[in-house]
Amino acid sequence: MKSKATRIFIIIKLAVLVSIVAFIYLKLEERNDLIRKSVDAMINVSYSQYDTIAYAIILMPLNWFLEALKWRYLSRSVTRLSYIQALKGVFSGLVLSFITPHGLGDYIGRIGLLNKKNRGRLVGAVFVGRVGQMMATVTFGIIGVAMLFGTYGVLPMLIISLTGALLFVGFRKAWGSKRVKSSIFQKLKPYMHIITEFSTKELINVLWYSMVRYLVFSLQFFLILDLFLPETGRMLKFGGIIWIFLAKSILPTFNFLSDLGVREISAVYFFEHFHRPPEPVVAASLMIWLVNILVPTVFSLPLVLYLKLKPE
Repeated sequence: MKSKATRIFIIIKLAVLVSIVAFIYLKLEERNDLIRKSVDAMINVSYSQYDTIAYAIILMPLNWFLEALKWRYLSRSVTRLSYIQALKGVFSGLVLSFITPHGLGDYIGRIGLLNKKNRGRLVGAVFVGRVGQMMATVTFGIIGVAMLFGTYGVLPMLIISLTGALLFVGFRKAWGSKRVKSSIFQKLKPYMHIITEFSTKELINVLWYSMVRYLVFSLQFFLILDLFLPETGRMLKFGGIIWIFLAKSILPTFNFLSDLGVREISAVYFFEHFHRPPEPVVAASLMIWLVNILVPTVFSLPLVLYLKLKPE
């Protein structure tokens, strides 16, 4: 029975791998003309701008290394990961997130590579990391909302942020409570109880990791956007960037194959409001997706084959 289950799991992993490759192909084929124009635009920039492109590309591994550091920090109460193991977990989660909604693949990818019997406890750790990144995105995103909708837009965002923070605090207390008797709650408790084990200082450190990472990929986006919209002011570019990342985070329903469509729509919506042409904006958004998402996803595809059905 064990060998049969192993064979079935291998077939499933191969099917997932083939599906991801197929989705990547379809996504690229769908935007073939736009990708070609974007790449041509990058190639045709003047010589003095090649250093800008190099900086943007170099920031990609730094971006994901920061996420690996955060994952290593979050998982330390269950297992001590090396930097390489943490990075593999992050990239494995990235690959599976490519074909799953709401980033569900991130949980499976990170935990599936571990060989710990109690690895299920880390579901809550992944959740804390994602909440931290969302808080960083919303905090900076308020600036983009203010630029687009004025002070009337800021108040709802502040209310949403405060509500989200209070819900997380209540959620955290609920997992540590013995009063909740719900059967569903009890079944999930082994996976989420780790949330209660993080101290306030540790949660603040997670938020710092998230904010530094946010600044890194925002700078990366800014460098690429500056190539396509050189005459647009810096504040407007940064406003557009944080708006795009906010929209990508609060509209996860559309993220079944990738976040590319959300990036494009939100980018055009913001910059058209300030009478900027949509074509270079979409091209820059596509380029950041290619560099930050597609390239590491393609190189990380073999990690799917190392996922474990259960710890050995």
